[in-house]
Amino acid sequence: MDRLCDEILQLVFYELNDPTPLTLVSKRFHNFSQDNFIRAHYFLARYGETQALFYALGRGRILNKSVLNTLLASGAHMSRYLVQLAIHHYFRSQGHFIKTTWVRSVPLPVFVYFMELATKKYGEIPVGKNEDDGSIFATFLRESRFHPSVRTTSWEAIKDILEKYKFLPFTNKDPIMAQFPLALAIEPRLLPLAVANGFQMDSKYRDFVFRKMFERPIASSDTRADDIVRNATELCRLDPTMFLSRTVAAEVCMEAKTNEAAYLALQRLDKAGELRFDLSTLVEELIKLFATTRSIALNSVALTLRQLYADFPSKDYIARHVLLCSIFIQEAFNCSHAPGYPYTANTPHLSTTENLKLRFDELGLGKGPARLELMAVLLNPFVERFTPVMEESDNLPERSGAVGLGLDPIGAKDFIQEVVEKMLEVACKGKMIKKMYERYDYVRETIAKVVLEKHQIDVDDLPPWDDEDACRRYHAKLSRDYTMLDSSTGRESLQLVQQMQPSLPPEIKPDDEVEGCEGHGMGNTQSEPELDETAPSRSRRRAFYMYNYANDSANKLPYPNDPLSVGRWVKTQFGTQSRITAVFLTHAIINDNAPDINYFFGYVDAHVPRPEARAVPLTFKHFQLLARLGRAPNWTLYNELERGAEFYYSEDDYLSDTVVIPLKQGSSLTYKIKKEASKTILTQHDPTSAPRGTKRPRREAAFTTRSYVVPDSDDEAIIGESDDEWMDDDLLMKNMQQQCQKKAETNLQKWIVHLTALCKDEERKYKGKKRSLDKAGKIEARARIQKNDFLRSLSVQLRHLRKVDHDRRLSLYGPEYADVVYSDEDDEEYIDKTTVRHQRRKISRD
Repeated sequence: MDRLCDEILQLVFYELNDPTPLTLVSKRFHNFSQDNFIRAHYFLARYGETQALFYALGRGRILNKSVLNTLLASGAHMSRYLVQLAIHHYFRSQGHFIKTTWVRSVPLPVFVYFMELATKKYGEIPVGKNEDDGSIFATFLRESRFHPSVRTTSWEAIKDILEKYKFLPFTNKDPIMAQFPLALAIEPRLLPLAVANGFQMDSKYRDFVFRKMFERPIASSDTRADDIVRNATELCRLDPTMFLSRTVAAEVCMEAKTNEAAYLALQRLDKAGELRFDLSTLVEELIKLFATTRSIALNSVALTLRQLYADFPSKDYIARHVLLCSIFIQEAFNCSHAPGYPYTANTPHLSTTENLKLRFDELGLGKGPARLELMAVLLNPFVERFTPVMEESDNLPERSGAVGLGLDPIGAKDFIQEVVEKMLEVACKGKMIKKMYERYDYVRETIAKVVLEKHQIDVDDLPPWDDEDACRRYHAKLSRDYTMLDSSTGRESLQLVQQMQPSLPPEIKPDDEVEGCEGHGMGNTQSEPELDETAPSRSRRRAFYMYNYANDSANKLPYPNDPLSVGRWVKTQFGTQSRITAVFLTHAIINDNAPDINYFFGYVDAHVPRPEARAVPLTFKHFQLLARLGRAPNWTLYNELERGAEFYYSEDDYLSDTVVIPLKQGSSLTYKIKKEASKTILTQHDPTSAPRGTKRPRREAAFTTRSYVVPDSDDEAIIGESDDEWMDDDLLMKNMQQQCQKKAETNLQKWIVHLTALCKDEERKYKGKKRSLDKAGKIEARARIQKNDFLRSLSVQLRHLRKVDHDRRLSLYGPEYADVVYSDEDDEEYIDKTTVRHQRRKISRD
């Protein structure tokens, strides 16, 4: 270090936040740090010309007259605003954003010399309260939205403090630094003056500035579209990096009804060619965003979308679908008069058909919707009333390219049946299905036929267990969780809309294929994030924005405000002992739809016990399906096992082979279900048929006699005893011990037996896959293989279920019979091996 030249040593000093420790190393370094030129250029190199003087005033021990002269001579920026705040802070005459000692560490002679230099440069300096340049600039920003007659700060005053007094925020800590670009939105002519003082426009402020420029004015403001166009054009001319982004333009479009001046200015800029994008394309993409968001049901949003569609007609069929949905949603709430027309006593009453026709003509939607368009509207998650749609379909004419319903009852029935069939797959359409079920008798038959013929799932219907990608992507069609962000709620209507291209009339046929609306984003409209929050923290402003953000997040959800799940309605309508309900439960378990699963099992509140009659039976087939897909069972399934759920292989064990659907007229609809033997994947051992020393009691409930014994109490043997024997406690205990020795299994033990066999089968597949990789020589791939979610979950839960069963037997029979496990030979072999392992470990330790 001692052999370094002064130039290199100078660079080392510039890289240190505090060179003081280095100056104490040697006398040479200390003498080097005393050079006034080195001290002045240290602040210039580290903080730049704009902030150098501010940080130098905060290091009063090393600041002297010579350092001040060197700083100013080297280009350090000294504005009158900096001098005013330094005087206020030094003499404690007014508080500002600076909370440290700052200039108070500067010796008084040095500070007096600093004021002399400022007086020579700027003359008399006002130091009164709120007379500094920063307060004047803040007042100018605050009054920018007021009427010119009530403004106290003129444009000329702001021009003087920038041109004559070199006004510029002197540190990034200054709150005015974040608000300074706002002045360019109000008066773009300030940009050259600010650049002359050292201001550099960062591109991150671009959207911030233009959003302020197109801000909605207050009622007393005289902001006109001409002023906005002039300011936007002037700012883009002065700075080539400034341009109106798609994000700001989309926000202005959504204020078409409330900020008419900004919307008109945006249209003029588009016609003049000042925008870097096509405004009509932006509006088309903006409308398509509302196809899968809840905000389409808001009246304000619907009026805005109609205004945008009327000003920028689109040939895109998804945009047309959004407009049709908004029309029918609003028509369901108000069928008396069309929006835009003031309702008075003289306004003629319009029927639904006339009202819809009037709206179609206003928006230029041609002759009205086609058959597939009406079906897509009914499938939209946010359309909950079908009356306006069906009235329109009754008047749908026959035309080329569209299959109309006309007044044909058979055609209307086919239309409703097709809608119901597709609506079963939209999980949040329970309300509309319920209304159709109550109005049309044939809907009941349609639901039963579709569910039983198309949506029953067996293990063989699932992808192969070794195809992990296919199993991960697989989703059952019914009972999906629409509250999940990755759910496909609303996609059914869009898929149907995309099939309409050959059915649309020529005047509304799209020119090109348009990509579907994926997610909630706008594509390239999200150019850069808004940086409004870079302004200083203010509690009132924060509370206002948090309130708006909460509303925005709720309005972007892909399901309606108060939805009714189709699965919940099915259980309520068809009951727990129904094959249709069983199919929906199977789909809910595969999709891990926790709300529907809890409802199927009768959980209204976690702390309130539910009657057993309200629960749909859980079957072993559900675990087999999850094992095939490698998915962890929902926690509710294990909770059902602990609660004593009865063991069934499949729904065929508790349902008959005949499905009876009652009709309103007193008749009934009967379906014959082909029953097949329950398939299991217990390839190693079948507990129900394997020979063993002591046979398990048969599981067939049909051959058991009616009894009033408490279920799962293992007290059937006590029934045959007389009443006198119950008076003897010793005899009672003896009977219980004999019953315990008969190896009568409870429902929980049956579940443990079969789930253990299933777990062993999955473990065998896992080990077989690892062995196959070993033979192939793929050592690295073998190391990356992990147990699937189902195997990990079942392994843990089986240990818990065994412990629960052990505790129950301990409390019922005592410690002598608590360790008896009523299982098959495989479980006994497993337990014996486990015991031997523990004994060997103990011996080895000794």
